[in-house]
Amino acid sequence: MPKISNIVSIKPFVQVIDFQADEPGLVDKYIVLEQTAVYFRKILEGLSRFRTQDVAAVDGPMLQTHRCHRLTGTYGVGKSYFLLILRWLLEALEDHGRFEELFEKFSGFTQVQDQLRYLKDQSARYIVVSINGKAVGELPFKDLIETQVFAQLEKNIGANKLHLSGFFSQAVKLLEDWQNTNNPNARAFEEKLRAMENLEYRQLMQALERREMAAKNKFTRVYEATVLQAFPRSTFENLNDFLSECDRNVKENGYKGIVILFDELSAYLHSRVELGYLSQDLSHIDILSEATMLGSLKELHFVTTEHEDVETILRKSIDNWASVQRVTGRFQMYSLHFERGSQLIAAVLHQNNNEFRKLYLEHKNCFDQLKSMRPAMQTEATYPLNPYATDYLLNISEKYAQNDRTVFSFIEEVLAPFLQLGVLKDNAMLNLLGPERVMDYFEERILREREELSKVYWDELSRCSNDVERQMVKLLALDYAIVVSNLGRSMTRISSNDIQYALLLDEHQEQGVEDFLQREGNDSQSYIIYNQGLGCYELSPDSAGVNLEFELDQELANCNESSFLNTLLQTREMAMDMRQSYIIPKAVQKFPFDRKIKGSLVKELGAFETLDLKAEARLGEEDGKIVFYLPPVGKVYDYQQLYRLASIKAQEMENYRLVIAIPKRNPFSDNQARLLLNRFEAAQRVSKKEAIASNPRAMNNLRIIIVDARSWLYSMLSSFGRAENMVFFCKDEIKTDVKNIQDFMEWWLAEKLYPKFPVIEADDFSTRNSSNTLITSLVVPGQLERVDINGTAILNKHIRWSLQPWDLVKLLPMPEGRYKVSIKAETSNPIIKEIFDVFAQPESEKSLELKRAMLKSSPYGLNDPVLEILFAIFLQMHEEFYLQDRDTRRVEVTADSMNSFWSKGYILKATEDLVSIEIKQDMINIMQITDENFRNIQLYKMLSASWPSDTFNHPGKSQIIINYCNTVVDKVGPFLRDLEALYGNDVSLCTDELYEVMNLFDRIQSLCNPRDFIQAISGAIDRFFDNKVSLK
Repeated sequence: MPKISNIVSIKPFVQVIDFQADEPGLVDKYIVLEQTAVYFRKILEGLSRFRTQDVAAVDGPMLQTHRCHRLTGTYGVGKSYFLLILRWLLEALEDHGRFEELFEKFSGFTQVQDQLRYLKDQSARYIVVSINGKAVGELPFKDLIETQVFAQLEKNIGANKLHLSGFFSQAVKLLEDWQNTNNPNARAFEEKLRAMENLEYRQLMQALERREMAAKNKFTRVYEATVLQAFPRSTFENLNDFLSECDRNVKENGYKGIVILFDELSAYLHSRVELGYLSQDLSHIDILSEATMLGSLKELHFVTTEHEDVETILRKSIDNWASVQRVTGRFQMYSLHFERGSQLIAAVLHQNNNEFRKLYLEHKNCFDQLKSMRPAMQTEATYPLNPYATDYLLNISEKYAQNDRTVFSFIEEVLAPFLQLGVLKDNAMLNLLGPERVMDYFEERILREREELSKVYWDELSRCSNDVERQMVKLLALDYAIVVSNLGRSMTRISSNDIQYALLLDEHQEQGVEDFLQREGNDSQSYIIYNQGLGCYELSPDSAGVNLEFELDQELANCNESSFLNTLLQTREMAMDMRQSYIIPKAVQKFPFDRKIKGSLVKELGAFETLDLKAEARLGEEDGKIVFYLPPVGKVYDYQQLYRLASIKAQEMENYRLVIAIPKRNPFSDNQARLLLNRFEAAQRVSKKEAIASNPRAMNNLRIIIVDARSWLYSMLSSFGRAENMVFFCKDEIKTDVKNIQDFMEWWLAEKLYPKFPVIEADDFSTRNSSNTLITSLVVPGQLERVDINGTAILNKHIRWSLQPWDLVKLLPMPEGRYKVSIKAETSNPIIKEIFDVFAQPESEKSLELKRAMLKSSPYGLNDPVLEILFAIFLQMHEEFYLQDRDTRRVEVTADSMNSFWSKGYILKATEDLVSIEIKQDMINIMQITDENFRNIQLYKMLSASWPSDTFNHPGKSQIIINYCNTVVDKVGPFLRDLEALYGNDVSLCTDELYEVMNLFDRIQSLCNPRDFIQAISGAIDRFFDNKVSLK
């Protein structure tokens, strides 16, 4: 008898992959699927920042670059293999021969090849860091990243070329700590330093502070000789500083960036949960993921795999849900699953086409019937697997696969022997590997996971009298394992029509199985039932029976489809675009803080016609509101009528705070949807009855009904509630082609609600940390020297990302790549100018509170931190204005005074000027003469006679005047004493007047009112220095 192996063989493939391996031949064995090719292309786009025209025509232009990726999927779907190929692709950019081999691997996927060729042509090289999450669970995330990245940098670049400033700062800190705490190591180190390097302790610290490589080498040698161990060269206090230093070193050595590949991140996080350190690790994962963003100025990429959703792990262990959302939200998520697993199985099978064709023609009716029963399972391409076996294998693997039990291990351990030993026919029937073999293979895992099934399964098997009956029980057990776990992308239920083809029975065997099922269904000791509602056989734990259909019919009278649909919409709103509230997260070049949108439903046509738009537009803290129309259930939906009505309503809108949305299609308009909603609600009501809840068998059957109804309804909700199904009506525009609710809201906020928001590069102005730092460190002093404009501190980033785009700072280059940063007197940014004009409006016209309300609303949309930093700069730039408190005292600009300045009773006052320009110029002239003769620091140039006199009372300006008065006193006093010592009383006539000058300038320092000391200095000039010289 011919064997199946004459027709089909298994191609070489690898079951378990170590993605850090370099085994030859793994490239040939890798199977590229259409979906994985898309994932490769998207990740490579993040590296290249390039998108081809054909991709842009489908996916749109490349508006955002993703450099942080999560690849999820159960065991055995090829996550590690994916990472391995990705690693080789990146490493091959430096190896022409290997590049061509991998390039050819993607010959059927030109979009991936385009990306590879682009990177190759750009001579892009990357440091690729590979981390196996299963093997490093004991290490904190920060230490793990630093150790692995540093080791890879040393390997690729060389230790002698690495210059990480973290080494220098840590070395200096260590030496200071030793010295300050009288650590014995300090004396030992100092003695060895003198003996080995002829250098003093303080000299070495100063050289390390200057980041001198010679000092680094000397420190390393002496440290190792002192403590007898190596100094940890990759240690940084802050992970972001470490990544910044690594990024700089990588680029200085000809590489484009760093790519971190982290296999099994979920396994690593599980280990950290058990050790109790996940909260600490999450903060460092946050830092790493943020460092991949374009705004960080680093070329860093992070790709992870996970067999369990990382977000689920974090939610179970971290109380701060906002932190979890912030971290996971930075990842672009991809899913590897067995939805197209039949294609994967077919790819590892090799068929003798001629021999298979003969077999196919001989059993064409059987093949065709199997294809019609399971059309997605590629019956011919996956021969000799029964398509039912393929379907169950893929679905079971989604839930029950383990390291040693996967689709590929099944192929190797079950299918391969079947090919070798199996004959083509079995009693004239096709000999196919059936679904019962899937149950045999995963039996232990399924029964351990589903304890309630174990007793039922073994008891039913003991009641079987032949192999066919046992196969039937295994088939029902498989079906139960999938349905009860809410799995099954295809409907797997076992109807009478399925039995013949799932088990490939002849007429005699089919009749025997039907007799067996009927007998068991009528036996009170059996666990096999026939579900009339679903028309299928089920294996149900516990034998006590309940008439569920009767119970459901009883509850239908209490159901209301419209109110229940409303409940479902609220329950499922996070999976839809139709919600009660939205948060548009802060982002670069959009809004540097979160925006909030409110959503509401109008459920009747009459209510929609009489909708009070003014009342709807009255909001609290929300920026805007979307009113969704929810058509009645079970009634014909007239879209054209609603479109006309919504268009009329939109013309009544007074501003852009309100948007009306109506659906294009209503899947709940027919009677079938109404019945399904009522059945789902009835099933949920029945599940709360004590008699049902206490009956495991009834609850299992009810769960199946609920899962069925829920699957249909959730699918309908998804279709109904997505943005593509909505038409949005604004004040003067109708949007009919919205593809994504997030994009729509960003358009609405940026172009309609807040077109005058001063857009900046910063992605975070949500708290006062940024504004307080800027006010204290820069705005109040007016300037700051030796600023690293590309630094990672809050101050540095907001000078670069906020104040520069607003044109509010002037940068003056200084040595070592640093800058002197000064607040500008004028800005060319038209929106900032307009905001400053609002600030400058007289108090009699608009109070500070009203100005705040105006600038927080459309068209500006400022939040409080942005408002406070701009107002602080306005006060410092505009000498003609100042703040006055309730006691009429002048309020100086500080972080505290600017915090909620509108609520403290402050008044914006115009600076009064009671002193003439000529008198103020007199004062500046005498300071110029003093400076030219004694100081030569030219601080007088920072003062202007055009300023109002009150301006000179600012601490910085009044101190300049006092310093010049001190100079006069300090210079005249010693001169007079020397003169008297030489000539005695003979000079008293000329010294008396000089003493009077000195005493006058000494008294001026104690005057508080700026008008008084300006007048006093000018009077002194008129009295003592009238030399008819005019200084211009």
